[in-house]
Amino acid sequence: MNKLPATYLIYGANSAIGAELARNLLPEVEELILFYHENTDRINNLLSHDKVTVFDSDITDYETFVSQINQIKSAEHLAAVYFPAVRSHDHKPLSETSLSLTKEIVNVNILGAIHFLKGVINLAKAYKQTNSTHIVLLGSNVSRTGLKNGSVYAATKAAIANLVRSVAMEEGKNNILINTVSPGPVMTENPGFETDYLKFRSEYFETQKGLTGLNRLAEVNDVCELIRFLSSLDNKHITGEEIFLTGGAL
Repeated sequence: MNKLPATYLIYGANSAIGAELARNLLPEVEELILFYHENTDRINNLLSHDKVTVFDSDITDYETFVSQINQIKSAEHLAAVYFPAVRSHDHKPLSETSLSLTKEIVNVNILGAIHFLKGVINLAKAYKQTNSTHIVLLGSNVSRTGLKNGSVYAATKAAIANLVRSVAMEEGKNNILINTVSPGPVMTENPGFETDYLKFRSEYFETQKGLTGLNRLAEVNDVCELIRFLSSLDNKHITGEEIFLTGGAL
């Protein structure tokens, strides 16, 4: 069992992976900080726990995010995970993609990642801790394969991986380890998905499954376990990496 930092921060805690990770971590951490945006349906059973602090947050608002994380009781031993919550849902070529959707994806996936890293790193430095801080951002296999009719989304995922690579070099001297986990399609259930997206998702997932060496897609817990190790105190040397979780698909 990996040794976890006392304080664990999850941004995008109401995502399928974020909620599962939060449930798995709760028995083992001293303080669990959950950030959500508008909806808490997946984490409702965690909200009243005495270890849990919850914030409704818009990551594009940096000043508010900083004021929220400054309320954390202790960050001497810290792990932080960022799940960008915006996906490409119109499935059109770039030439036909809505500019408003483009701005939304870029703001959350790139600007949001910058805000998250900047806020968490400054928090860790403020505590002048001797132990390492572990940060993980969720990427996607589309950072290397591209995504037909999802080019903006794919571009932002590649940007996240490069941002992590660069900032990890800057902050290694401060004992801050930062990595990207980039899975292929992950089997999640959400009855709120739009009909058009469900159709796209079903077809895309079936194609991707055939490309894996295992002939199956990753499940939520597969992603959680990899994040858990990278954000644990047992990880002493992995930083700046984009780690793909694709079942052998290239």
